[in-house]
Amino acid sequence: MRQGGSVFLALALSLLFTGTFAYAEEKLAYVDLSRVFEEYKKTKEYDKILEKKQKEYEKQRESKVNDVKQLQEKLSLLSDEEKKARRSELEEKIAQLQEFDRNVTQDLRKQRDEKVQDIFSDIKKTIDNYAKRQGLSFVFDKRALIYYKENLDITDRILSTLNE
Repeated sequence: MRQGGSVFLALALSLLFTGTFAYAEEKLAYVDLSRVFEEYKKTKEYDKILEKKQKEYEKQRESKVNDVKQLQEKLSLLSDEEKKARRSELEEKIAQLQEFDRNVTQDLRKQRDEKVQDIFSDIKKTIDNYAKRQGLSFVFDKRALIYYKENLDITDRILSTLNE
């Protein structure tokens, strides 16, 4: 009986150590995806393009708003009969301004979403290639971790590879 217990204990210990060593072979790392996204040169370049488009939109919008304001001022000077006749013109200009706002907002959002998707695709490919070259089994996003060792952070290496 005593010999069976010793065999069982030896078997349990060997399984425990074998399992531990199997997991010890796994290489882990993490990356701060939000930092990589913000510091990636493509992101910065696109931010400049988007800012330029936004300014162009604001100029166009300002012109349309001024047209509406001028028409409102003209209407305020007219008699009641003339106001009724020209009110539809004002309503049409307001509707055009709202449609312009809606179209531009939709267009900018679509362009932004496409570019963000493109940027994240670049980041993912870079992380995948880095992980394969380094023999990493897992790469986690820093935001998903509760505890981590700083030496497992590959953010700077990913950024330098992306920005080359």
